[in-house]
Formats: sequence, C-alpha cells, structure tokens
Amino acid sequence: MTHPYHNSVAEPVDAGQATTPRQAEDAAKEMTDKAVAAMVAAIGHYNTPGSHYREETFAILATNGWELLLKAKWLDDHGNNLESLYASRRKTRAGNPQTYGISVLAGKMFAGKTLPQNAWENIKILVESRDSAVHFYDSSPHFRAVVHGIGVSCVKNFSLALRDWFDREMTEFDFPMLPLAFVDMPASVDTIVTSPAEGNFLSFVEGICKSADSESPYSITANIEYRVVGKRDISAPPIRITDNPEAPEFRVAEEEMRQMYPWDYNELTAVCRERYSDFKAAQLYHKVRKSIESDRQYVWVRYVDTVKKTGGKNFYSRSIFQEFDKHFTRK
Repeated sequence: MTHPYHNSVAEPVDAGQATTPRQAEDAAKEMTDKAVAAMVAAIGHYNTPGSHYREETFAILATNGWELLLKAKWLDDHGNNLESLYASRRKTRAGNPQTYGISVLAGKMFAGKTLPQNAWENIKILVESRDSAVHFYDSSPHFRAVVHGIGVSCVKNFSLALRDWFDREMTEFDFPMLPLAFVDMPASVDTIVTSPAEGNFLSFVEGICKSADSESPYSITANIEYRVVGKRDISAPPIRITDNPEAPEFRVAEEEMRQMYPWDYNELTAVCRERYSDFKAAQLYHKVRKSIESDRQYVWVRYVDTVKKTGGKNFYSRSIFQEFDKHFTRK
C-alpha cells in the first residue's frame, strides 16, 4: 500500500515533531519510546486471534517502528539536533520540514556501518511488503509463511538494535514474542502462489537472502519450526534462560549447545581474521574477549567434570561479533 506522501527520498514528519519545543537531550529517548510503542502495536495486532489484514498491518506498523528507532539513533549520533534529520529544504503539504524516510536513513546508517547488513536487508523487504500490500489478496500459505519469517527477524533485529544502540531491553516493555502468535502456520506449505504480485515479491525476497551474513546475530528472515510436545498444565511456571539459581531448570543437549556456541578459541580467532581487515590476535582482541567471558550470551563453558566444574573450555556464540564489530573494521 503506497502512502500519500511516500517518496524515495523523504517521508513526512509529524507536524509536532519539527515545531514542538523540547529539551534537546530528550529527543532521542522520546523517539525511542515511540519506536517501541509502534513495534508493540505491530505485534499486538499480529498476535490477535482472528485478526484480518494481519501481515499488511504488521508491515505498516513495524516499518514505522524501525523508522523511529533509526531516527532516534541518528539523533543520538548527531547531538540530538533535529535539523540533522531534515531532507534539505523539502516541506510537507502543511509546510513543516520533511525528514529522511526509512530507506534513505537506513542506507546512510548501513554505509556508515551503524546498521548491520542483515538488518538493512530485512528492512528493505519490510518496506517492500508495506508498499506492495495492496497487491496481496487471497494470499497463499507459502506467502504467509515467508512473511511470518520476515516478521520474526524484524522483531529480533529491532530488539538487538535497541540493546546495542541504547542499552535497553525489550523485557522492560513486556514485549510479546511474535512466534507465539495464534496464526494458522502449517507444518509444510505448498509453494504455489496465487498471484503474479506474490511471485514477484517472493523472488525479491529470495534474491536479497542470497547476500545474508551468516555470522551476524541479525537475520534477514527466519525458518520457524512448530512442534507440539505435550499438553502444558496451566499451572506450570514459565521458564526463561537465566543465571538465577531459583529459576526452573531446563536442560539442553550438548549438541544443541554447540550449535549455539560453534567456535572454540582457535576457531573464533580464525573467523575474526576472515571477518576484519585490521584484526590482530593481540592485546585489544584479548581484552574485549575476556571482558565478556562471564556473559552467557557470548560464551558457554564446557566442563569435563560438570559437577565439580573443572576442565572447562570456552565456546563462543555468533553474538560475540556485536562486541568485536565495535573495535575492528569489517572487510
């Protein structure tokens, strides 16, 4: 669905955004809060049982959420100067300054290595989904499954960027998880599409996915597997990954842990040499690595004796590149 003011260079800013007085230091935070609100609204609608226009509404609201988050980061990097967002002297129909649109802003931030490649590619697909929504009617199960995977990655990337850029976690907003939506997602889907527009969109997605950075914690799209493993008692406590010893215990097989933490020290070092143009296995590398070795997000310790916790060997997750990317230059 094309918006009235949609433009490849800029999109309109809210009238109040450019004219309402505010403390400069509050601009980025206010924009971030609005971004989260938009993403929560997107997921809220998507998760509503029986909701119509599900994928299209999610794309519209999620695009708005990402645009606001990008603008918040841009403001944060430019001294909270609102004029840094203005697209030259362009005006809205009401005469207010136009700001950079999501595509232009995301492109600038990707070029400046602020926005990871996979997140940028996912945003491209999200924007295309929003702009083409009017053409998607009587959509096929295959199409809905693809869009669902795009949405899951969109939410994941948004959450990662919020943490990386503003040190904020989605848990503080009681953020619902998109994959747990009440949606009719079949175990397998027919790849036949129902319209040329769907075919064009799916080909567009397929082409973009070929450029995916497989080592990045960010993703372009996701394959979601649903399995019913038993009836859950309504009184059963919720479980999450945590260091809290009082939390319910949840066991993961070692081979699954190795998939989540694929590299030992030597393998991680070799991957870093391939990834960064200025990488050296020297003081900076060791300093950054050791500073986060206690964080389970990045490191898993495999013990020879799991009871006495002896003979430990570290394995590293792909998420560790979030930290290394801050110190080394990608090739």
